[in-house]
This record gives sequence, structure tokens and C-alpha cells, in this order.
Amino acid sequence: MAEVLQIRDATTGQTIPNPMAMAIEHGRTVNLPPNCILVRRDGHEIAIDDSVAPIHDRAGHATGAVIVFRDGSVGRAMAQRMAHAAEHDF
Repeated sequence: MAEVLQIRDATTGQTIPNPMAMAIEHGRTVNLPPNCILVRRDGHEIAIDDSVAPIHDRAGHATGAVIVFRDGSVGRAMAQRMAHAAEHDF
């Protein structure tokens, strides 16, 4: 996954550890911290929310993972508008 895209903290720009590896290592569903962005190979950034779940074989060993990205830009834009409205008189 890291060869195709990067997940970074939108505020600091720091790379987030591979969530798929974390789900496989811990054997449970994991979520990214809030305020993450997905950076494609072409440099395009997308605000995301996600969850990652391990895939287990019949013996219960984690053999892979499934990751689901959701576009978080609409929700984040609304939160910014609400915060702005709460701090300013109309």
C-alpha cells in the first residue's frame, strides 16, 4: 500500500503508520486518527476517514486486511463553517 499512496496527518504533514499492517499485527479493526489526508502518487491530497479490518484464515491467523476510505472533505468543511459561525456574529 505504501508504494501506491501515503496517509499523512493534515496538520503536521507527518506520515501515519501503515494502518493495514497495524490491523494485521494486532488482529483487530483499527481506525486512523482524525484529520488525515490521503496523498496519491501524483501528489493530489484527499481528506479521508477510514477503517481497517484484518482478514483471518480458518485457523484464526490474520492473512491480510481490508481498508475502507471515506471522503472526509464534506464533513470537515461543515465543521469548519460551524466553528467559524460559532466564533463570529452575523
